[in-house]
Amino acid sequence: MSEASKTNPNVAHTRVSSSTLATAHVAPRRALLFGLLAAVLALPFGVPAAEAQVPPDRATFSVTVIEASKGPGPKVDPRLGDLSRELQTFQKDYNQFTIVTQQALSLANGARGSVRLPDGAEFAITLLGFTPGPVLRARHQVEMPRMKMTRAMAPGGRTLDVVPAGDRMTIIATTLQAR
Repeated sequence: MSEASKTNPNVAHTRVSSSTLATAHVAPRRALLFGLLAAVLALPFGVPAAEAQVPPDRATFSVTVIEASKGPGPKVDPRLGDLSRELQTFQKDYNQFTIVTQQALSLANGARGSVRLPDGAEFAITLLGFTPGPVLRARHQVEMPRMKMTRAMAPGGRTLDVVPAGDRMTIIATTLQAR
């Protein structure tokens, strides 16, 4: 017994044999080794790693051309139900929204498709390819009167482009259809 334990009555005294001490140090090591071994053996049987996503070679864009104007009373084409929230932005200046045309453009990589606008101009989309990542996005170029831009859009994504024309406005809603 040490001098400190003789003078301090709060110290507990436990006698441990050398075999118990050896087992106490081996058991945690053994458990750790068995755990590591089990983890290594489970790897080939676990969930397979996500395979590299092969980008598609085509995409379908749904293009809706809408004419907005100011009339005596509000009038919204009932087929625009899914766009009603987006059209609220324009309702302070325009109160009538009519679908002029709806067209699906199914494009292969590098292909170009177009839609005629009410004023005779052309709205065109060229599919440039796809960007890899957690969400696959279609890279495409948009050509409108006096404008050309490149975008990336996820399936189900939608853009609105506006072409002012005096007291009227053309709104082009483009949606990348989900595969």
